[in-house]
Amino acid sequence: MGRKPRILVPGVVYHVYNRVSSGERLFEEPGAAEELIGLMEEVKERDGWSVLAWCVMANHYHLVVRSGEAPLWRGLHRIQNLFSRRFNRRMGRSGPMWQSRYQAKVVEDEGYLWQLILYVHLNPVRAGVVQDPIEYPYSGQREIVNGRFEGLVSRDQALLCFGTTRRGALRRYKSAVRAAVEEIGDVPLRAEGLHLRGEPDTELWFDPGVPYLDVLGRSSVAERPEVSAKEFLEAAFEELGVDSELIRSRTKDRRVVRARRLSSVLAVERWGLRSRVMAEAMGRPGQQVSVWAGQGSRLRRTDREFGEAYETLDRGLLQRLSKRSESSPPENH
Repeated sequence: MGRKPRILVPGVVYHVYNRVSSGERLFEEPGAAEELIGLMEEVKERDGWSVLAWCVMANHYHLVVRSGEAPLWRGLHRIQNLFSRRFNRRMGRSGPMWQSRYQAKVVEDEGYLWQLILYVHLNPVRAGVVQDPIEYPYSGQREIVNGRFEGLVSRDQALLCFGTTRRGALRRYKSAVRAAVEEIGDVPLRAEGLHLRGEPDTELWFDPGVPYLDVLGRSSVAERPEVSAKEFLEAAFEELGVDSELIRSRTKDRRVVRARRLSSVLAVERWGLRSRVMAEAMGRPGQQVSVWAGQGSRLRRTDREFGEAYETLDRGLLQRLSKRSESSPPENH
């Protein structure tokens, strides 16, 4: 996988890919590719990813993704592990499914990014599966070119790599695809593939809800200090106005239960703390914190009040814990 410290930096673009063990053509099985894509869409929504390109081939997949505030490894772990369990159970299969955990390479050169998007979407052409990438159903090519439905690709964010207006960027993207296909197979694409039927020439902007890196490589999101689970929990309970002495208690007081749920989901999603470590600090079984984090993840997306409390707590902890880290080193995890 890529350099671990960068995995926790919001707004970094990664080229993520992995292969099925032994080269098995697993994604040719009915419904297999669709299930993997569905999990990718779920994690994209949950973790705030911007997907710039993707492709699922017979025995491997590619993702070009700008990470959100949740650690990248968390989303990739869910995609691969959950897919493996479901597929093995359905097919009566056993043994490892993936060749490795995954590969995640940081994309630091913006000039290379548009070439990488083309590379991923032209995988089916290089493999000889199709002559025109628009004919392949399991990639982001159709989503970028047609733009008729909400898919896995964050279309405007991908087009920003090719221009500053939607119409101009799409024209440049289509021209680059056409040139690349003709170079690969010496097969001219249909000329109408370059037509921009009704495409508005509107300005393209970064999604304000997704972190990004500036020209100096700095994340638009404040850096989170490294803290222990104990320190995080004490600060979270204080921020929520709940006695930190109750962290390890067995009380079922509503305010304490809510504080545990908020702390659990925020720690796991944005602060890179594992549920096992959080459980130890709370004096609970590891599975309990996973349940709280799962409940909190759903609530922050469906319950406006809980979502606002989640964001408020995160801002407060950033300020509180950043000040603490300046004056003392963090405890061991």
